[in-house]
Amino acid sequence: MCPERGLRPLDLEAFAHNDAVQPLRIVSSAVDLETGELKSVCFGSKEGHFRDDFANPAGHSVTADPSTLYPEIQSAQADENGYRRGIWACLGASMTVPGAAGNPFRMDLSSGEKLLCFDAFCYEPVPFRSAVAEGATHVLALRSRPASYVPKTKPTLYERAVAPFYFRSSGVSTPAEFFEKGGQQYLYAEDVLTCDDGLGSSEAIPIPPAKVLYAAPEENRVSAEDKKRENWRRAHLLPITVPADVPELSVLSQDRDDIIAGMREGFAAAYDALAPVVGLEASGNGMKVAELVFPDADAPTQDSGVQVLPGEKLALDVVNHNHNVEETAKETRLRHRISKRLNRFRKKDQSISLEEMYVPAKGQA
Repeated sequence: MCPERGLRPLDLEAFAHNDAVQPLRIVSSAVDLETGELKSVCFGSKEGHFRDDFANPAGHSVTADPSTLYPEIQSAQADENGYRRGIWACLGASMTVPGAAGNPFRMDLSSGEKLLCFDAFCYEPVPFRSAVAEGATHVLALRSRPASYVPKTKPTLYERAVAPFYFRSSGVSTPAEFFEKGGQQYLYAEDVLTCDDGLGSSEAIPIPPAKVLYAAPEENRVSAEDKKRENWRRAHLLPITVPADVPELSVLSQDRDDIIAGMREGFAAAYDALAPVVGLEASGNGMKVAELVFPDADAPTQDSGVQVLPGEKLALDVVNHNHNVEETAKETRLRHRISKRLNRFRKKDQSISLEEMYVPAKGQA
């Protein structure tokens, strides 16, 4: 994601624009280095977490513009001490899988808390709890496993040895004990059941708090009131899951065809569920659109020489131009614009203005 040398560079200007409309909240699991308490934390721009001077350990100074909430381009690189800062540290903290993706991230918050952070899956496998805790009343959850998946409840080698050894090697024992007691597996099973409840209900359902309630160490000081469902916040929860007959992709798979197939299945499930929201007739067309967005490596493509502006919102395009035309024309134009989006990866030296991009093609106005 490095804007200078990344394989998929992040357009910081487009990101800042989009974040102002729909703020990005990055969830991470953490342990308080002073108390040993296990907690979920949310990083975001409004707290200043995406600034270059955030999460820089004491003693390592950094020059940053204090007036901006977002990072500078060069900040994506780790410094000479191996530290990352700002949004890059937040992203790293949220996806550092214990025992598989390197050391946990040390994050010093402005509140004075000193945290050791790691992958959000430890305490929030499906992070709808933090969203509801921050006031969300309607939550869309994108699940990564097929509808047929049944969470495992018997501790595996990972829970018994790998994760505990990782945490103790990092100087913290409470998350090690949490994994050994099966706490993470319980949380995941609870998340799956809560998603199922949300899918089958037209009403708001009780959402567990963003706390470690079960198998928690004494440091977490969980009260009986915290565990009462009647005290939990309520929200509408809509999970989107690929069909039960879709084979699950191995987390270690490096086969390009298998990965693209998995991406298509996920895209198609989301498209078919959400297309009616923007006025499109889904009718099972999600997979057809997915094949346009994620083509085969050797598939012939029409090179129109058009590069779409980074950060362009497909949904915005649909809403702005599809009010007064027939449904078939909307789908044709959608396919046309998706095809043009693909060319941003092939034509880096050409550009098109926002106004030009939004002019309907002849015969479609």
